[in-house]
Amino acid sequence: MGPAARKRLKWICAIGTILIIVALAFRFYHYFQSEESIFRHVPKTTKLEPATVVVMVLDLSLPKDPDERGQFLWDKFSKHPAEKGLSAYSSDDWHHDFDLLSDALVQKAAALKLDSDSLRKALSFVREDTHPDVVILPEAAYQVTFEGRLVWMITMKWENNGGSLIHIRGYALDQKTLENLGFMTCG
Repeated sequence: MGPAARKRLKWICAIGTILIIVALAFRFYHYFQSEESIFRHVPKTTKLEPATVVVMVLDLSLPKDPDERGQFLWDKFSKHPAEKGLSAYSSDDWHHDFDLLSDALVQKAAALKLDSDSLRKALSFVREDTHPDVVILPEAAYQVTFEGRLVWMITMKWENNGGSLIHIRGYALDQKTLENLGFMTCG
């Protein structure tokens, strides 16, 4: 094989490799956009529809050691897919948005035959426990356990008054007593 043929073969291999990479990237892009993917894209330019908030029962139990709970909560709940949808929200009219998203969470809990009344109380607790200069919006509520007791793990986006909600925090609250069993936040 002459030098010209080798050069042509290198170009053909390079072009073939590029085409394969593009095809794979296209396939992965569409997978991550699909409904089957937990990483599906939620456009940042639109607000999360209240119907897309998440209420789930998870087979998880909080650690007994209080010092381990914050890290456990962060590891299990800080990367929730709904978070991208909430980044389109800002501090403008956040009280209305909080109520709208809270109502959606409570309705979903009721539809799943979970203790929706305790979830409503837990969301009120979280709102009252938050400093007035901090904007919070709930994105998900997970029912987990702690020493046989049912617990609401509520995740939310937050920001100091003004700007986009780029931080995440979560509370683990006993469903009967609203005892704060754990807290996690970034920043």
